[in-house]
Order: sequence, then C-alpha cells, then structure tokens
Amino acid sequence: MRMAGAVALLVVILEVLLVLSYLAGLTWVGGVRGGLLVSGVLLLVIVGPWLGDLRVWFDSAGPAGTVRLSWWARVTFRTLADASEVRVRFLMIPWRRRMQRKPKEKPREQPEAEPVERPAPRKRAARVGEALRRVDAQTVEDVSRALGAGLQALNELTWGATEMTVRIDDLAQQEIADRSLERIMGRRELGPIDLMVAASGGDRRVRLRYRISMLRLGLAALQMMVDGRVIALATTMKRKKQTADETTRDRDEKLIEQIAEQREDGADV
Repeated sequence: MRMAGAVALLVVILEVLLVLSYLAGLTWVGGVRGGLLVSGVLLLVIVGPWLGDLRVWFDSAGPAGTVRLSWWARVTFRTLADASEVRVRFLMIPWRRRMQRKPKEKPREQPEAEPVERPAPRKRAARVGEALRRVDAQTVEDVSRALGAGLQALNELTWGATEMTVRIDDLAQQEIADRSLERIMGRRELGPIDLMVAASGGDRRVRLRYRISMLRLGLAALQMMVDGRVIALATTMKRKKQTADETTRDRDEKLIEQIAEQREDGADV
C-alpha cells in the first residue's frame, strides 16, 4: 500500500509536468507538434535516469568499491599502497583524483607528563543538554515519523533488491572460532539475500554485491520523504537552531552590557 501511494503520487506529478510542458510547447514552439515535441523531450529527461539498476560492489581487501547508477554515472574508489584513487564518470564525462598517502612517522619518545583534564565530557554534556532543550511534542513526532519511514525504506531496499550477496572470510580472526562459524552459518539464502561465512585462514575480508532497480530505489526514497516528512523535520530543526542561536546571542549581549555597566560604575567611583 505504501509503495502504491508513492507510485500514485509520482504519476500525478508526472502528468502535471507533461501537461505544463505541452502547454509551453504550444506557446513557444507553436502547434500541436511543438507541444508533443517539448513534452516528449521532458518525458525522456525524466524517465531516462530511472532505466536500469543501481549496482554496488565492495571489497574490504584494499579497500575498493564501485557504485554504478544505471547508464549515466559510476563512482569507483580504491586504496593503493601509496595513494587513494577516486574515479567518477557522469554522462560519459570522466573525472579522476589521486590522493597521495603520507608515510607514517614513528612516534617520538616524550617524557611522561601529568595527565591533563580534558573538557570533552563537559562539552558533550552541554551539547546533549542543548539538544534536549529543543525537544518538544512536534520534534518527537517528526523524528518518530522519520525513523519509521527510514526503517520502511530500509526494508524495501533490502527485500526489494534483485541481488544482495555478502561473503565474510575469517570473521573472528581465530581459526577455531572461524571454523565453528563456518559450520554454524555456512551459506544461507533469505529471499534476495545470499550470506556466506567462510574460514580461509587469512585476514578478515568482507565482499558485497548489491543490485536494485533504479525505479524501485526512487520510489522508496519518495515514499520515505512523504511518510517521514523529511523536509518538514529539516525545516523545524533549522528553525529551532536559529532560535537557540538568537537566544544565546541575546544572553551574551546582555552579559557584555552588564560587564560594561559594572566597569563604568567602578570608574565613576
């Protein structure tokens, strides 16, 4: 039902855009052919990116991975011995960046110093207190809806996937434990999920292959935004942050004024 609602909303939006583009073609290009031409071009622009699949490949040995968005984009990264490399291809336009890795320096021996109390816990407590002061009924409802919609989208991306293969080698890094996990888990298939735990006697390694329809991905994202009221939540949190900043600024300004008045009174005396 949730996915049907997202599909219905998407169809309505698409129909409205096509009608507006047809009217624009009638006005600017002229005639029925102009309207059909503009609406047809818009339809190709809208539908084109959603044809195909989202494919993800990852290997922790390296690490290295690839994310491919249908036919129009691909992102590849890999870590070499001396550098990290990222390659991006968007609409047949390639882009590459290579980042050199700095060699690790041996730590210098330093004399033991007395432990210094760090104010990190105080700052963390202050942030938690500030976040709690922003919580009200509207915030709790919005966050709850966003979390529920996110969980629903995660379920859709998991069970609606075409392929999800996960292989984990030497999970515990101990031969006896890894052999036991291999006998207990082995290889299990749950719908599109293909999970395999193996003991190879080497380092821990995780390999992942994932594939899902771009259209299903877009519908899941649209449904999450509608049910979770993501835009409303972001607007509410931004407004509350601005209010808190203004309150803090006013408090600081009052404190500065009080200090200035005290100094003036002391100078008059």
